[in-house]
Amino acid sequence: MADLIKYLKFAVENEASDILIVAGGPVCAKIDGHMCAADDERVLPPQAEDLIHQIYEIAKRPMDLFLQTRDDDFSFSVPGLARFRVNTFRQRGSMAAVIRIVSFEYFYKLILV
Repeated sequence: MADLIKYLKFAVENEASDILIVAGGPVCAKIDGHMCAADDERVLPPQAEDLIHQIYEIAKRPMDLFLQTRDDDFSFSVPGLARFRVNTFRQRGSMAAVIRIVSFEYFYKLILV
């Protein structure tokens, strides 16, 4: 089972703007405008579904809307790490997600300026 928190930490530590979870390739982070694989593991549809379920569990959000409409937008935060905006969707019949990282540091800079 892939660990979503591992990917979130990888993205935050590498100052990524986004994380992409799409079946068929590795989980990728967009770093300085380039897509970088978070690891060598290729995500198959069952792993993508597991990662999407983990997102909803962390967000404490029911999956009902996503399962009915095949698309959902929401946000969640991981204390001490960052806030994340999420779009879950279906692509070629598999669950997929794009996660935007909203760094806590960014908010602190806005407040202090």
